[in-house]
Amino acid sequence: MRSKEAVERIRIDGFVNAGSCALTDSESAELSDLARSTYQSAQDQNHPTLLLTNQGAAGLQCLPEHHPRIAELLDLVVSSKFVKDVLSGIMGDSYKIWQIVYRTSLPGDRGLHLHQDSFAQFNLCIMLTDNPLGDGATCFVRGSHLLKKRLTDMGL
Repeated sequence: MRSKEAVERIRIDGFVNAGSCALTDSESAELSDLARSTYQSAQDQNHPTLLLTNQGAAGLQCLPEHHPRIAELLDLVVSSKFVKDVLSGIMGDSYKIWQIVYRTSLPGDRGLHLHQDSFAQFNLCIMLTDNPLGDGATCFVRGSHLLKKRLTDMGL
């Protein structure tokens, strides 16, 4: 998929699955292993300032700060021509990366609840493992970015 096609799909649907556009399979596997082990280490140390526990899904804040190789791999993503072209195509050239977090789905967890992100917020998700059954997977609602009201204003 070309970046212009991705931008157009995002404008229409609110999301796009761009496939493997920035990392090789081995880099994705390495990032997955590093993120998982870093998360496990934070859990083992019961590190409350780093763990995401009260936001509906387990995870880890400030992911690139935990390991230099994680930062290198994430830099490959955000500095790839495709990703930069998509981000610029949607937001212009003066966007800011606000946070990078790691989220995981665990058997039996409740996952993230139905929610709506903030106005002008744009999320980039990097799927690190396959989930053929779809259990615990994130679901995007096609066209929901075009709603003129907040979900809470509509009673949802």
